[in-house]
Amino acid sequence: MENKEIIERLSLEQKISLISGKDSWWFHGVKNEGLNEIHLTDGPYGIREEIKDTSVFKKGKTSICYPASSLTGCSFDKNLLFELGNSLGIEARNKGIHILLGPGINIKRSPLCGRNFEYISEDPLLSGKLASAFIKGLDNQNVGCSLKHFAFNNQETLRLKSNSVVDSRAFFEIYTKGFEIAVKESNVATIMSSYNLVNGKYASENEFLLTDVLRKRWNYKGIVISDWGAVNDLTSSIRAGLNVEMPFSSKSNLKKFKKQASKNKELENILDKRVDQVISTIKKYQKNSTVPFDYEKYHQKAVEIASESMILLKNDNFLPLNKDENIAYIGDFAINPRYRGGGSSAVTPYKVTNSIDDLKNKGINVKFARGFDQNIDETNNNLLMEAIQIAKNSEKVVLFLGLSESHECEGIDRTSIDLPLNQITLFNEIFKVNKNICVVLQNGSVISMPFKNESKAILEAYLGGEGTSESINDILFGKVNPSGRLSETFISSLDQCPNIDFAPTRESNSLYKDSIFVGYRYYVSKNEETLFDFGYGLSYSNFKYSNFSVDNSNFNKESNYQLKLSFDVTNDSEIDGKEVIQIYISKPNHEIYNPKRELIEFDKALIKAHETKHFEILVNGEAFKIYDKNEENFIILNGNYVISINKNAKDVIFERNFIISGEKYNLFKPNQLLDKYNKLEIKDISNVDYLNDFNLVSSLFFDGPKYTMNSNLGELGYTFAGKIVNKFINKMVENSKDENLKYFIYDTPLRSLCIFTGGVLNENIFKHLIYSANKKFILTNLVIFAIKILKVKNRITF
Repeated sequence: MENKEIIERLSLEQKISLISGKDSWWFHGVKNEGLNEIHLTDGPYGIREEIKDTSVFKKGKTSICYPASSLTGCSFDKNLLFELGNSLGIEARNKGIHILLGPGINIKRSPLCGRNFEYISEDPLLSGKLASAFIKGLDNQNVGCSLKHFAFNNQETLRLKSNSVVDSRAFFEIYTKGFEIAVKESNVATIMSSYNLVNGKYASENEFLLTDVLRKRWNYKGIVISDWGAVNDLTSSIRAGLNVEMPFSSKSNLKKFKKQASKNKELENILDKRVDQVISTIKKYQKNSTVPFDYEKYHQKAVEIASESMILLKNDNFLPLNKDENIAYIGDFAINPRYRGGGSSAVTPYKVTNSIDDLKNKGINVKFARGFDQNIDETNNNLLMEAIQIAKNSEKVVLFLGLSESHECEGIDRTSIDLPLNQITLFNEIFKVNKNICVVLQNGSVISMPFKNESKAILEAYLGGEGTSESINDILFGKVNPSGRLSETFISSLDQCPNIDFAPTRESNSLYKDSIFVGYRYYVSKNEETLFDFGYGLSYSNFKYSNFSVDNSNFNKESNYQLKLSFDVTNDSEIDGKEVIQIYISKPNHEIYNPKRELIEFDKALIKAHETKHFEILVNGEAFKIYDKNEENFIILNGNYVISINKNAKDVIFERNFIISGEKYNLFKPNQLLDKYNKLEIKDISNVDYLNDFNLVSSLFFDGPKYTMNSNLGELGYTFAGKIVNKFINKMVENSKDENLKYFIYDTPLRSLCIFTGGVLNENIFKHLIYSANKKFILTNLVIFAIKILKVKNRITF
């Protein structure tokens, strides 16, 4: 242990204090040992330092709101993500914050996940590499990260109690691969364990996940903290590899743990190991000095990052615009931009300028009509008619469409990928009077686009941070040449989605029957026609590839199958632009199923007008590997491999075949499902076949009474006691401006509601509700519960 002498001087009470958060945003310290309290705050793309520590969802202090990860992931730019991390690190030091809770790199398994705006990609390599660059930027300022959510937090529905049941290939090749890359390539200070269960055990008490994989396989040296309210049993979590329960442990759980540790030397030894790692973390990050911070400078950095990430999806010689043209901006988002996500990442921005005011500041005049109210899905005829009239009298129309925060938010999944009907109606009516329409989209994740063919241009701006309007205008008027590429596949309808029938799910078990066929790995393999493919994006420049060559002199087992791809890229235009280089691999498919194509490397470079740049890309054996359950490790198969240089996941520019022999033959493979996976008949795989062929087990995992502290108010609503309580909750939240709050409360287990109310609600109160729900002296316990909750009613905040 690094801190053996300190630990020997600590009392049992002091050691136990270090495995529990002090409150929502602080680690405990030990003053007489020179260990200061450590300050944490939400920070995937902006610092959400709360004004008052009463709840994990309160408004934060003013901060720079950078673009959401759904947009920065589309930059395909490691240097840009380093700059983002470094900028956040400087601001964190200015505010006295030691650790930022981010980045989030859960895989975008389904377009319906309500938190996709906070995640980087559907691809693990892109997620891991960009997360590593972001973390290196933070580390450059000696600010720690909390890489999240580890792991399989791929739906918001029942996220605190859903059991992710996943086969080993999907486990290691898709859902934990990004975490592995980040851990091995950057200094990950903390990893946040997710709410859900993983193959039958809560992530926070899953020894295979937290110890066998994270520490032993990946040699992780940092600490593991829980997501807020994620710990089911503190003792089990500490044994499994958790270091700190956040935001704090209940008094009863701490008392229980102390009693167990005082009587069990083995448990105390484990506690010492966890505390040793916490002390090392405190010692590293408590040293930071305060630095000055220029809000205006970093507002411009936010604008730059957004501009480098937005994706031009279509351009029929429509863009860039000329300021002398007769242009109309139409749409509520032009005057009220959607620039951030909701929930724990709802940053309070330094300043937000809308598109209309920004153009005025730049001396550009356009006509404007609101067209619709983004907070109402129904058509407002007055707004519609005004927009039609302005469009009729304009040369070009820029139509701002998107999703409001009520349509996608932490804590609740989406039910559709369609835009509200009033926005589609607006497009259709304007198209009748003006065919020259550019659509600008402000949304957190995938949407359908029934207007794709009729539009002359489409710019995907995602959630671009506080400078999003400035970035959009800079691209539309040609000040910035767009260079983003989609980090997720855009589909036309949910029917195309292979897992739509089982992800997300309200069942206790979320079965990952789609296995490794996530996102483009499915759509490209199936030759599915999509709206826009992974890696797709246009530029105002025209790039041409040439002079391809491959050095395979070291393509052998002894040299780890090293290849060097060489080629030139020429900017055949009058405009400086940035090109994204994408390298993919196709693996053998005769003994076991593999996707048709997987991303193995990427780069981004500025190429000036008429300039030619030479690229050399190294590929080695890591790109050829798959996970074999028998070996419990990554292996290389015999067979034919294809390395390709692509414009996107579907469009190949250059490819070359390579054969590997002398490697593995005997693979674990499902007996019944091999044919279904090879034919991509994902929707036809039954639950029983998936569980049986991968030797997986699913169950409810809860013994004893039907209702426990792991039950939520939604489940309790089926009981007499629960119905009465839910009426009470309805009255509490009916005046809330947060439309999703009720869903969040109903889906949250009782044990976590205790945490989210700052301990105002506790197990001693809820036990009477549970007794009543389980038909134990129903009325008596319900009355006792009512009396207790009424006493604390005025102190309850969410």
